[in-house]
Amino acid sequence: VFSEHGVYSQEELNAQFEIRMENYCKVVRIEALTLLNMVNKDILPAESAFLKDLCDSLNARTQTGIGVSVRYEESLIRDLSEKLDRLYELKDELKALLDQDLCMSDVTKRAFYFKDRILVAMKRIREIVDAMEDMTRTDCWPYPTYGAILFSVK
Repeated sequence: VFSEHGVYSQEELNAQFEIRMENYCKVVRIEALTLLNMVNKDILPAESAFLKDLCDSLNARTQTGIGVSVRYEESLIRDLSEKLDRLYELKDELKALLDQDLCMSDVTKRAFYFKDRILVAMKRIREIVDAMEDMTRTDCWPYPTYGAILFSVK
């Protein structure tokens, strides 16, 4: 339609397409790098510290010598440890995918790579992080919760 009415030539349309695809790739790449930064610098250390607190609590309760149940701590430690390990794997996978992207020169293939591989990897990370947030004590989570954001507006 644009070329038929003389608004853009075919070359200009192709250039617009390439610019938009390249912008899409840059934006998603920035988001993925930001996610990796948040996971590496905030979420993994915070969860590790929370797990240490849980282990300390577990040890303190078992050392009382009165045979108290520690199923809550054991279950939470097990679940969070598994999620922490999985998150560590997923962030390494995302980093590897981002490293591969730098070798692509075809902007259309690169945009589809971001849609099909990078965004999917980011979604997997998000699902694990959301589950971990639900299991973590609020004061140990490195970011405000949705509830804190929604109900703190004055």
